[in-house]
Order: sequence, then C-alpha cells, then structure tokens
Amino acid sequence: MNGYSIMYEGSIEEQTKGIDRAVLGRIQRKIEAMALKASGMKHQALRGKEYRHHYKLRVGDFRVVYLVSHSDRSVTVRQIAHRSKIYKER
Repeated sequence: MNGYSIMYEGSIEEQTKGIDRAVLGRIQRKIEAMALKASGMKHQALRGKEYRHHYKLRVGDFRVVYLVSHSDRSVTVRQIAHRSKIYKER
C-alpha cells in the first residue's frame, strides 16, 4: 500500500454508535481514500488552540477530525460525529 496507515484514537464503536451503517460505510471509504493520497493532498486545517495540527474531513453531515504524521506515514482519526456535535464535545 502506497498510502498512509490509519489509526483510530479512543473507542470508535462508542463514537459511531447510532450512525446508520450506510453512512458509516461512506465515512470509512472516505477515510481510506484520504489515507491513500494523504501525502499529496491539501488537508483542511481546523482553527483554535485545541485543534492545533488537526484537520477535518467532510462526509455529508458528518465530520472526521484527524491528525497526519508524514514522518510515520500515518493518519490518526481522533473523532467522528455529526457536524452539529463534533466541535462541542472536545
């Protein structure tokens, strides 16, 4: 695999509880596609001290907050939630 490895922080089952399976499938595919081209893509940075070096991935009404480590060639998914809740939970 030429892309970056994907790691999940915390309990992904707890974060995604209640999200429709079809939506979860779309989220997973979008994360995998992003990891494949992580080194060459422009990531959308989040603002604010608590989100320093964090990026977001938009999948419909859901957001994925993640970190990219180019030295480790990895993407760490920190949070997955509906857009109305994701930035309030931190």
